[in-house]
Amino acid sequence: MTQSRMVTRAVTLVLMSLVSSTATSQVVEDAEATPSEAESAAAAPDGNIRWPAQPTSPVPDPQDPTPGNIRWPDPPPGAKTPDARLPSATEGTTAPTAPTAPATAPVAAADAFSQGLAAYMRKADPRRFDEAAALFLSAALQGDRRASMAYGYLQGMGLGAERDRAAARTRLAADAAAGWPRAAYLQSLIDGESRDAASRERAGSLRESAASRGDAAAQNAMGVHYQLAGDRATAEMWFRRAADNGSPSARSNLANLTRSDNAKQAGTTMRKAAGSGDANALFALARRFHRGEGESADYGQALRYYRAAAAKGHASARRMLGLIQSRLGPEGEVDPVWMRQLANADLGDGGNLSAPAPSIHGAAPTLDDPLAGLAALPAR
Repeated sequence: MTQSRMVTRAVTLVLMSLVSSTATSQVVEDAEATPSEAESAAAAPDGNIRWPAQPTSPVPDPQDPTPGNIRWPDPPPGAKTPDARLPSATEGTTAPTAPTAPATAPVAAADAFSQGLAAYMRKADPRRFDEAAALFLSAALQGDRRASMAYGYLQGMGLGAERDRAAARTRLAADAAAGWPRAAYLQSLIDGESRDAASRERAGSLRESAASRGDAAAQNAMGVHYQLAGDRATAEMWFRRAADNGSPSARSNLANLTRSDNAKQAGTTMRKAAGSGDANALFALARRFHRGEGESADYGQALRYYRAAAAKGHASARRMLGLIQSRLGPEGEVDPVWMRQLANADLGDGGNLSAPAPSIHGAAPTLDDPLAGLAALPAR
């Protein structure tokens, strides 16, 4: 053996000795510091068995014959692989997230409209318009035309929604074009609120258009318009049409017209009796002018008829004259404030006062609620 080969062999033996010694020392240290497999499994709360960083006994690698090459034994089959990832700074400190509740399903259009109408009708609830507008809009977005008209009206009036006349007009015009005359009437109410002359003129045209197309609320509104204008015959015509189509206000307005007719007839009869000198008729006529019942209030006429009745010996007329004259103005004129206070005074005559007579103009005519009758219409 040559000298160089002997040196090489000696170095190799020394290196193998050093590797073996180092490995053996490391195994001993790890064996002392590493718990058993059972201990490791028990110490791992997540069930991930942590194998020792170093096995207890190295074995030569049969696939690599190089001297000093060793490998550590594999873990038993089925064992979980250790998690070699280092945890983040916040890992394990964050509270678990609560499960998210499923989104609430939208209310069906018909139910949303019905609930919106119920909210709108809660007269004493100051927040009723907010709830009604939200429900009407929900139903309208699902294609309910009744809800679309209702929301357009609330939007145009600024009830429960930001007031936007232009947007409301656009919505209602589309509904009217689709064959819904109530939409034109609601638009007329919105335009009627404007101070602009052109808008108010347009409101009248829209109201008449809706009425001619058979909308009961619009027909009743036409009757109110003509009654206030003094055209009784035309007012009655529209009231009758509206009543036939189901308008409750039209029925009431017709009844008031009838009472007005009766009051006029009663006034005519009373004047004839008073003209003949009937004391009771004179006193009753005085009361009508004093109270403004069946006649327009006129204190001068009331005083005239009280005097005429007192002259005929009517006791209650004399008592009333005494009360009126007890508080005259500085120049002997009738005190209007005192007259108003005396209008319903108890004269102590055991009911000799005439019963209140209906006004010749009847009670003031009333409009239907703008959304009245919508529930009876088809949704689409």
